[in-house]
Amino acid sequence: MADVLKVNTFARLKLLRNGSDFLDHVFRETDVDYTLQASDRVVLDAAMGSPEEANLGSLGAGTPATHLMLVTDREIKVALDVNTRLWAVSGVLMIIGSFSHLYLKNEDASVQATVEYLASDG
Repeated sequence: MADVLKVNTFARLKLLRNGSDFLDHVFRETDVDYTLQASDRVVLDAAMGSPEEANLGSLGAGTPATHLMLVTDREIKVALDVNTRLWAVSGVLMIIGSFSHLYLKNEDASVQATVEYLASDG
């Protein structure tokens, strides 16, 4: 029997003001089947000259990724599909969309950055 693979995107933003709920927003998609996924933990060198493409394996080679979760220990630059449109990310990034390439760049002059990512086609 083949494995049944599901992905469920869940995010919660809860803000408190003086100990009371100020905002409590939950985003939860229904379960979605997926067939391909890629995940890795990479260490980006300090002062990278150009973005490095993350290895998405079978994703991107005809099958675009639709879900991305990325965690980094310091600010890095991230781009999807085109390595010239970089934006700053520090902490956690979740994206639901469609992309075939993930680019990562560490611009810190002296400190490496550790990045963990998980992408799926579901």
